[in-house]
Amino acid sequence: MLVYILFLLINIIFVIPFFSDCKFLYKRYLIGLDKIFFIVLCLFMFILMGGRDYSVGVDTAAYARAYQRLFNVDTFGSALSESSFTGPLYVFMSWICHYFSNSPRLFIVLVSLIICFLFYKNFLDIEAKSHIKFFLLWQSSYMFSFSLNGNRQTLASLVQFSSIKTYRNNKIAGLILMILGVLIHPVSLVLPVGYFLGKCLICRRKGLSLIIFGIILGIIINYCLYYLVNLFLILFPSYEKYLSHDSIPFMTNSGQGRIIYFYIFCLVLSFFLSLFFNNKKNAEERIFLLISSICFTIGCLSPGNTFIARIILIYFPLFLYLISRFNIITNRIKHKIYIEILIHIVFIVYFFLNLIENQSGVVPYKFFY
Repeated sequence: MLVYILFLLINIIFVIPFFSDCKFLYKRYLIGLDKIFFIVLCLFMFILMGGRDYSVGVDTAAYARAYQRLFNVDTFGSALSESSFTGPLYVFMSWICHYFSNSPRLFIVLVSLIICFLFYKNFLDIEAKSHIKFFLLWQSSYMFSFSLNGNRQTLASLVQFSSIKTYRNNKIAGLILMILGVLIHPVSLVLPVGYFLGKCLICRRKGLSLIIFGIILGIIINYCLYYLVNLFLILFPSYEKYLSHDSIPFMTNSGQGRIIYFYIFCLVLSFFLSLFFNNKKNAEERIFLLISSICFTIGCLSPGNTFIARIILIYFPLFLYLISRFNIITNRIKHKIYIEILIHIVFIVYFFLNLIENQSGVVPYKFFY
């Protein structure tokens, strides 16, 4: 666990606003230290992700075994039939890599590199200081520890986030990225679909009414969940193992029970954020707010469903992006720093609880050598 604490401490030090106000000149280019720190953090994340042992992350060993099954496969069609994954592009990447190395290490490093690059490209442009805070939110919100486990889903989620960003200026490129995300992990389709449905539904709704509307939609979707799940299983039968419907005690000490606290906190935070994203310039933020409120409502009502938890993790980068946007547009709010500190404290506490219970199987951390 020491390596995660060290990484968190470095991140916290880099978040301190003093560092982001410093700049230095290099060959006529004015470079902010916030950008340099962001790059350093991305490199550190890449080292931890790419250098982890197969025992770090519940699914990592399964990824390695799936890679090894392709050793004696000569055609891509055979690779698809041999692989246990439903994403053909992900299988194709594995199949190509095995021509260069029989070790799954190459593929783990490649996927980790792509994830960190997409992370850098997607979130560097949030704005000075705020992308450093976003990194701290990413690390402390369970997203980082999950990325050491659910590599494929994290990769697909970041590709879909890129598709949404790209679609604003280049619709064709955005659609291509959306298709690539689906080919990596079919479930990631929920992100662009949710975004475009949200775009149709927000209309003139803003402020608290937007969140209330999202909660109502979340309740309706949750009660239709049985039919939606059955439809999904018809399309993707391999996901049946994730679709447990076991109820769990509310507010228990188990990790799944405690996650309700976290969803409630995020839902309350959505109410708070909605007070600031309430004009025409914030149309995209309002879409993200609507999607987030729907997800957290369903999460509160179905906390024991692993599939729902995975869906929420696909959408969660949107919510973290919203918090970072809040940091930008509310510079004039008195005592804003205390609000930010409270958010980070809640996320960090939840992060440590996840590490202590080792829910993703990432403790202890071991390098591959």
